[in-house]
Amino acid sequence: MQLSELAKNVSIKINGDARLPWDKRDEWQQNSNGYSCTLAYKKRRMKLDFFMGSAIAHPPTSSDVLDVLLSDASTVENASSFEDWAGELGYDVDSRTAEKIYRAVSRQTQKLRDLLGDDYQAFLEAERD
Repeated sequence: MQLSELAKNVSIKINGDARLPWDKRDEWQQNSNGYSCTLAYKKRRMKLDFFMGSAIAHPPTSSDVLDVLLSDASTVENASSFEDWAGELGYDVDSRTAEKIYRAVSRQTQKLRDLLGDDYQAFLEAERD
């Protein structure tokens, strides 16, 4: 199954600019287009900030957001530990910054699991366009 087909069942609402304060954004986020989004699926919701490169002139679609979230989720799902995750992605296993990123991706993945419920695995295994 294609992700684009599954994503048709996930609605997205753009709530304005990203909520992350300007001074908390990294350089890339400060130079990109940031959105506050709500994804909805089977009466469940997930709110998040989503950033797209400055050259992308359109707001994100549910497929755009899901593609990124599922890519991030797959890095956590395929790792047996923080050290495994860090090694696979080229992070220093002694880095506190890397551990902070790992924890953030793990929390985001849990929220995505909660949103998609029993369909999470089907979305995770869907072919990307």
